[in-house]
Amino acid sequence: VEGDVIPIDFSIATADVPVISVKSLLEGTVPAAALKGKKVIVGATAMELRDSMAVPVHGIVTGSVLQMLAAETLLQQRVPLPTGEFVTGALSLALLFLLAVLSIRLRLSWFLIAILVVAASVEGAGFWLYDKHAIVAETVPAQLGFLCLAGAAIAVELDGRRMRNAQAMVVIDNYRNVLGQVFEDS
Repeated sequence: VEGDVIPIDFSIATADVPVISVKSLLEGTVPAAALKGKKVIVGATAMELRDSMAVPVHGIVTGSVLQMLAAETLLQQRVPLPTGEFVTGALSLALLFLLAVLSIRLRLSWFLIAILVVAASVEGAGFWLYDKHAIVAETVPAQLGFLCLAGAAIAVELDGRRMRNAQAMVVIDNYRNVLGQVFEDS
């Protein structure tokens, strides 16, 4: 359909795609079996033609390689589906709420380990969804939330330590004053 944008699955390997030069084809040095039953994309691969672009996973590719990736995406029925902002946001908020509840119950070190485990699990689930179902789970909002939550937990812990140190200094000063008074009175 004209005007539709179809995402390309950049996880498709390009290394196994045979490249046959037009010169070899015109000279007849290419065996007929090499083309029989195959789909052919004709394109230039010379970088000097400036028909190249930067893409995820593969780096800089030529236009014909990009066309091959797009065609294979459609042929393999692996058009990446984004999860959408609502699903990503709801999942991120649920995980952040769970971690916030855990922050009340756990010491800082265990809480930070829990954040790391959850963050790694979210990324693993994202890789699994993409690999098995071509679903693109946007994990960046969740990871940023985890990072902010970890930063806030560390800040709260440091502030608590600062307050306890200040209280301890007041107690020490009070003991010094009392001991100083006892010494003077004796």
